[in-house]
Amino acid sequence: MFGLPTGGDFGGFFSEAVRIPYAGYGLAPLPEGVSARAAASVGDNLSDTYSAVAPALRNASGADVLVIGGTGSVGVFAVTFAKALGASSVCYVDTFDPECVELARGLGAEILDEVPRGREFQVTFDASGRPDGLHAALNAVARNGTCHSFGIYWQDVAVPVLSMYMQGVTFTTGRPNVGPVIPKVLALIADGTVDPLPVFSDVVSFEDAPTALAQGLRKPLVVREGY
Repeated sequence: MFGLPTGGDFGGFFSEAVRIPYAGYGLAPLPEGVSARAAASVGDNLSDTYSAVAPALRNASGADVLVIGGTGSVGVFAVTFAKALGASSVCYVDTFDPECVELARGLGAEILDEVPRGREFQVTFDASGRPDGLHAALNAVARNGTCHSFGIYWQDVAVPVLSMYMQGVTFTTGRPNVGPVIPKVLALIADGTVDPLPVFSDVVSFEDAPTALAQGLRKPLVVREGY
């Protein structure tokens, strides 16, 4: 939880200075040619997404993948990594964010209005943050397939345990340990396999951040010139 308000006294999202504990381990150098802007999400949701997508596709090479979006960047990042790491096909469902739909389409995903009844996927990802999205992702898993949820639910959510049992579904969720995968994510950015920059909705200055964030922008990139 480093860098979050719930992470103790190490500083928050937009502190002017942040104390870095165990900096020799906690920091990763930017590879040559990778800008700070491109790496802005590497410490959080970009690496979170990679740490879920990479193992799933490593264990199911060439899988058909379903991504259910609705909470902004994570669903699009899931499409990005699934396409980059060898998925046979990627379907994207998102009825809440037209911008993310167009981003996913541009990455080569098949855009669906809803999860097709009876169609199964070896790997599914729920990035909706909604109980109905999670339920749809779990019900769409093929036999012995996997489902990962990026969502944070603030109440108990019912899941279809019987169908999961009969299909042998493996379900994962939880806070990611992104440190070990950051070098791998940076390498994918450095060689051009992954480009996070199009996912950012707006670029705003550090000084304008309070006003910009109050507007509810989808995924603003806050920059501070000279740093």
